[in-house]
Amino acid sequence: AAEEIVLHAGSTEVRISDQGYVVRTAGEHTVYAGSHQTFGPESVAKPFPGMPGADFEAFYTLRDRAGKALPDCAYQLTHPDGRVVEGRTNAQGHTVTAYAESTAPVHCEALPDDAADFVRARYWDDEAEYKLDFARISETGASQS
Repeated sequence: AAEEIVLHAGSTEVRISDQGYVVRTAGEHTVYAGSHQTFGPESVAKPFPGMPGADFEAFYTLRDRAGKALPDCAYQLTHPDGRVVEGRTNAQGHTVTAYAESTAPVHCEALPDDAADFVRARYWDDEAEYKLDFARISETGASQS
């Protein structure tokens, strides 16, 4: 049985476990009900079978070379057991929280964005000698020659 259930849709995440449920969204959260009451915490009479709590949890913050957080950046988390979670960072550059039963590392990798520009080019005349050195391009895209 699954330890938890996680649903992803764009920047929205719903996470259900024996610890409760969490809804995260950068969008609108709307609840429709005939009535709504809020009470303090309460135990479930019968716990969900096979859903032990995770001993460790952490999220990653993706940053660019200048240290600025990367919002809405595609990423992939690979757990030690081979599970793969893909998503996009929130407005603060955070991934979803990775839960594990051990301190074995969870690998986080930023994925290329299909809509992103991978090469920036500028016009120069054919008369002038100009070498392209992609390793020497600054954060603003200007050559550092």
